[in-house]
Amino acid sequence: MKNIKNIIVILLLFLAGCATKQKSTQVNTLNNKETKLIEIGIIEKSDKLVFNVKNISDAPIDFFQLNKLQIEKYIDGEWKGLRILACPCDAPCNAPSERTELKKEESYEIIWNKQESWCGTERIGHVRNIVRQDVEEGKYRIKISFYKGNAIETTFKEFSI
Repeated sequence: MKNIKNIIVILLLFLAGCATKQKSTQVNTLNNKETKLIEIGIIEKSDKLVFNVKNISDAPIDFFQLNKLQIEKYIDGEWKGLRILACPCDAPCNAPSERTELKKEESYEIIWNKQESWCGTERIGHVRNIVRQDVEEGKYRIKISFYKGNAIETTFKEFSI
């Protein structure tokens, strides 16, 4: 009698394990389909990189600050954001648009001059100078954010210089 109980318990555990595996496989498949909404291509030119962000989904996608360049470098085991100015130092500048919609198969190009930039300490009139520095060789990634319902999802595309 004890052996039959043990066999039943083992059988139930085995069946429960199979059911759990099947569910997780279905969830992963759904997640993979959901994350394949955009495609990021990279064209390297001598002094710049051109990132081509393309909507490959069947519906329009709203991107979050698509025209604000966000590049990160892999340093000592972690990703660190680069300093890249969106506007001249101390000069009036329109804030980048919060949302950019790309329709199905529509693309958007982002150009990066392979430089970090920040505000210096010298003043030219009422504005500070911009300091620019070419980036070193290494592993980098661009960060792209988009709206999915009310949440913001983020995806990355890695590249090397």
